[in-house]
Amino acid sequence: MEEKTFWGLPKFKQFLYLLVILLLFFIPDVSAQAQSPSPGSAWTLRSGGELTAVTYGDSILVAVGDGGTILTSADGVNWTEQRSGTNYPLISVTYGEGNFVAVGKGGTILTSKDGACWTEQRSGAETDLYGIIYGDGTFVAVGWDGTILTSTDGMSWTKQSSGTDYWLVDIAYGGGRFVAVGCCGIVLTSPDGMNWTEQSAGTGSSLESVAYGDGSYVVVGLGGLILTSP
Repeated sequence: MEEKTFWGLPKFKQFLYLLVILLLFFIPDVSAQAQSPSPGSAWTLRSGGELTAVTYGDSILVAVGDGGTILTSADGVNWTEQRSGTNYPLISVTYGEGNFVAVGKGGTILTSKDGACWTEQRSGAETDLYGIIYGDGTFVAVGWDGTILTSTDGMSWTKQSSGTDYWLVDIAYGGGRFVAVGCCGIVLTSPDGMNWTEQSAGTGSSLESVAYGDGSYVVVGLGGLILTSP
């Protein structure tokens, strides 16, 4: 006959119950840890329509897109649609000098101090604008037919000579220079946004985007192309 304990259970069953209790109270909650992924390792879909670009400034995220769409968010989770005052597609947006500046089709340029109230500016260009960046006190926008526009405040714009009529798709700033890229392997560099020099990229493929970080420029293009400099 099995020996009983004060629980009225055999000793081996008492041991099993105690073991289960210890496991429940003292083993770390692995499932809870799994629910807290590191930033960038897990993604959540947020509804926003056809969006083309996003930037961050003054504790606000601003996203732009088709039909003059502008959305703002303080946390990246909850978004509010803002009135842009235009139906032109907006393609790129940046932040600098206390201003958000968005550009798009038809030479559209919009500015805002807070991401909520937007003002259309006269760009002096009717060509589509595809990229904009802020660096060293200057906004530089690029677009169709080699269009390059510069501004120190986002409101008054000056057209610069790029030396090319190729479509310019994107622009970056870093290491004391602007780098613009686009159709047919075009790469332009400038120390100030006004004086531009064409560089040899060693390819005729269209270049779609450029970024700067850790002392280097990285350009990506069609067909999985990746270029680096230096």
